Amino acid sequence: MQILDRIAESDLGEARKLFIISYPYPGIEKAIRLFRKEGWIVVYDCRDDWEEFAKVGMARWFDAKVEREIVAETDRTFCVSMPLVEKMRGLVPRSFVEIMPNAVEADFLPDSYQRTPQSSPRIIGYFGHLSSAWFDWEAVSEIARNRPQYRFEVIGHSAPALSLPENVVLLGPKPWQELHHHCARWSVAIIPFRMGALADGVDPIKIYEYLALGHPVVSFRMPQISNYPYTQTVETIADFCVALDKATEVIPERKIIDAFLARNTWEVRASELLSVLGTPVR
Repeated sequence: MQILDRIAESDLGEARKLFIISYPYPGIEKAIRLFRKEGWIVVYDCRDDWEEFAKVGMARWFDAKVEREIVAETDRTFCVSMPLVEKMRGLVPRSFVEIMPNAVEADFLPDSYQRTPQSSPRIIGYFGHLSSAWFDWEAVSEIARNRPQYRFEVIGHSAPALSLPENVVLLGPKPWQELHHHCARWSVAIIPFRMGALADGVDPIKIYEYLALGHPVVSFRMPQISNYPYTQTVETIADFCVALDKATEVIPERKIIDAFLARNTWEVRASELLSVLGTPVR
């Protein structure tokens, strides 16, 4: 914390100063008071439901009292999803909590990228972390067994040792810069997360990347993304299978995707965040 003390007390002249907290680590609440005392605007960037991550053993450091104090003491709290907005507002009524979803890198894809979905068999794909704490391996296996005509490709690390159907292929982790080479052949991209409070708070960056790749998306329930273009959210394995069948026949319109992504780049998010500097704060 000493380095934070030095930063907070630095003489930056007339520069406007913004301190952003992305993780509610215990002890950070003390820094908030110092930064505000030194004239900084302090923002809590709430990107996940850390309480739910703690329940599945992923954020053992989490302390609900610390997060409540952060929401109470910061000038603004930005959340990536409306369920998180509602939760943070519930922690501290009359707090300044607003939504600021995730986004995509403007240069995520090279100009030469072309989507070329394979027709036989159709490929259903996923990339991302594969922890069984939120990735529903059992559901993916059952979906694959119910749709043997599709090939399911899974990219990512930390895949557990499981017996999977023959049409589920684990490709292992791939460099971010190479993802598009593997994904261009997909017909549909999926987000098979376990339904519950953890997933309800999520706005996965991968959906913006899936859409940038030109893929329709099928996901288990995730409120924030339910109205995103070319995205179907479902609550049962049977409905997931039906949604896959429909999605394989969809040819997304690039102009619709591009219009959505133009509003959802990290440059846009940075501009929105920096606008806080010109906004009156309490």
